[in-house]
Amino acid sequence: MRVHHQSVHVKFAGWVMIILEDLATALRACRTATVSGLSADEVGLLAVRWGRSSLPARYREFLSLMGREAGGLLRGTDAFFPGILDLQDRIAEFVLEDEVLTGVPSDAVAFAMHQGYQVYWMRDGSDDPPVWLWTENDFWPARHWDSFSLFLTQQAREDCGELGI
Repeated sequence: MRVHHQSVHVKFAGWVMIILEDLATALRACRTATVSGLSADEVGLLAVRWGRSSLPARYREFLSLMGREAGGLLRGTDAFFPGILDLQDRIAEFVLEDEVLTGVPSDAVAFAMHQGYQVYWMRDGSDDPPVWLWTENDFWPARHWDSFSLFLTQQAREDCGELGI
């Protein structure tokens, strides 16, 4: 249930989750940085470049609203178009160089890389799949979120706290 028409939040299973369209609007209003999304063709190109027939629905929504620029959200993270077009190749190199990491699962969508030593990925098969963060030299994922929506909610709170999120 949505808390308020102008709100950036929605209550879900005890968590307050961000409505992506409202987050994009809040970022545009609060920041001098640009917030811009991708066209449907660009989202399709990304899926093809990543060898996927489709991408999870919430991730597609994120891309369409903020896939090119998202103000201060995900600062320092390669999570935006066109830089993510070759992301799968960079992540494959990361996996080969890391002596501990056994690899991102073959059905995973690796969607972001932070500073060259952290990989964010989600398992395919759900509209709003869980997200994992793997850090270089770790034996297991450093962090886990129950959904892509909750991942974005926490990132928005950490990166854009002045929005009152």
